[in-house]
Amino acid sequence: MNGSPRPLAWKGRYVNVGATKVGKTIDLGFPITTRTAKETLGAVPYTLEIKGNTMVSIDPPGMNGALYAHKQYGSNQVPWRKVQRFVPDEQLSW
Repeated sequence: MNGSPRPLAWKGRYVNVGATKVGKTIDLGFPITTRTAKETLGAVPYTLEIKGNTMVSIDPPGMNGALYAHKQYGSNQVPWRKVQRFVPDEQLSW
């Protein structure tokens, strides 16, 4: 973060970060906690890695396939990808 922190004001599900200059970027961080849980299903003890509400991994992973093999969700980096969107030159009236 290059600038200084600023106060936030929530309005419903939106957040107001105040005015900024054209061309400037505002970064918002949403930390998501990771926790480990130990559970027994049947007679098998499992170790679960949970980030937010998503199970990232389970150990042992399973005999017929890796259940919940979502290590990419355990990262703190957003998997950005470039996409191209169509935006019309003028607004359509319906």
